[in-house]
Amino acid sequence: MAQGLNILWFQVLVIPYFLTILYLWYSLGNKGQHLQISDSSPDPHPPDIKFTVIIAVKNEEPNLPSLISDLKNLKYPPGSYEIIFSDDNSADNTWLLIKKSSEESDNINIIRSKGNGKKAAISTAIELAKNDYIVTTDADCRINPMWLNGLAKICKKTNADLIIGEADLAIRPGLFGKLGSLEYLSLQAITAASACSGHPVLCSGANLCFKKDSVSNYSDIVKKEVASGDDIFLLHEIKRKNGIIVFCSRKDTRVVTDSPGNIKSFIKQRMRWAGKGLKYNDPDTILLALLVFITNTLIVIMLAISAFYHRFLYVAGLIYFWKSIADLLLLSRYAKHRNRLKLLRYFIPAELLYPFYVVISTIAGMISIPRWNQK
Repeated sequence: MAQGLNILWFQVLVIPYFLTILYLWYSLGNKGQHLQISDSSPDPHPPDIKFTVIIAVKNEEPNLPSLISDLKNLKYPPGSYEIIFSDDNSADNTWLLIKKSSEESDNINIIRSKGNGKKAAISTAIELAKNDYIVTTDADCRINPMWLNGLAKICKKTNADLIIGEADLAIRPGLFGKLGSLEYLSLQAITAASACSGHPVLCSGANLCFKKDSVSNYSDIVKKEVASGDDIFLLHEIKRKNGIIVFCSRKDTRVVTDSPGNIKSFIKQRMRWAGKGLKYNDPDTILLALLVFITNTLIVIMLAISAFYHRFLYVAGLIYFWKSIADLLLLSRYAKHRNRLKLLRYFIPAELLYPFYVVISTIAGMISIPRWNQK
C-alpha cells in the first residue's frame, strides 16, 4: 500500500506540467485566428508603413550573398524601407561585401557598431533608424519577397507594439538534422501557443518587428551584459508595459533560418539560450522554464535511482508517458498548421533524449559564459 502511494505521489509531480501544456494546446486551437493564419493573401497596395530592417553581422561572409539577394528582391515600395547592416568588428570580408551592395542599392546601408556584441550592434542601428517600425533578422536567414508587405498588413490591422514572426529551420539530412528540426518546431509551438493564450514567453530575433518608440532605452531593456537574449528581453519589457503583442503566422512573413551544422554548434547555441534564463524577470517565462526543467530533471533522477531500486523505473515510465501525451498533443497541432507532420516520426527518439538534453544544456549554460556568434 505504501509503495503504491509513493508511486502515485511521484506521478502527481507531473500534473502541473501536463495541465500547462494542455492549456497551451487548447489556446493554440481555440484562438487560432490570433495567429493571422487566414489573412495571407497578397496585397498589391500595402499600407503606408515605413520600416527600418536591422541586421547585426559578425564574420558572416558565407551567408551574405543569399541574404542580400533576397533583400534586393523585396517587393515593398523602395521609399518605404531602409536596410541597416551593423557590423560588429568582423574579421572577414563582411564589410566589403555589404559596402559593395550598398553602392548598388539605395536601400542598403552599413555602419560600424559603437560597441561589442550583437546587442550593441542593434542598438547602434536603432539610434540611426529613420522609420517608425524596426524589423530584425539574422544574416543566415532567407527572406520572402513579400516579407515586409505581410508585416505592413499586420501592423495596420493590429497596431501591435511587437509582432512575433515565424521562422522555419532549414532541415539538414540525417537523424541529427531531423531531431534538431523537431526540437525547433516545438519551440515555435510554445511561442505560438503562449502568444495565443495572452502570455507570450518566446520570440526570435530572426523575425521580429516592433515600434521604435517602444525601445527608446534599448541597451537597458536587453541587458547588454548578457551575451544573448535581445529578443526575449525585449518581449518581456513590452509585455511588462502592457504593449500589444501579436504572433504572426502568415506564410509570406516567415523566414528560413540556418540550423547548426554540427552537434558542437548546436550545444553552444542551446547553452547561450539557457544561460540567459537566470536574468529573466517575467513570471510566465520563469514558471514555464521551471516546469520544463523540474519535470525533465525528475525523469533523469528517477532513471538514475532505478539502477538501485527497480520500481523507480516504473515511476519514470509513467512520468514519461504523461509528459509525452501532452507534448504530442501540442506539437501535432502546430505541426499540422506548419505542414510538418512528417517530423513527428522522430517524436519518440526525441522524447527519450529530451530530459537528458534539457538537464545538461541548462546546467552547462548557467555555468559557462558564451559569446555571441561563437562558432
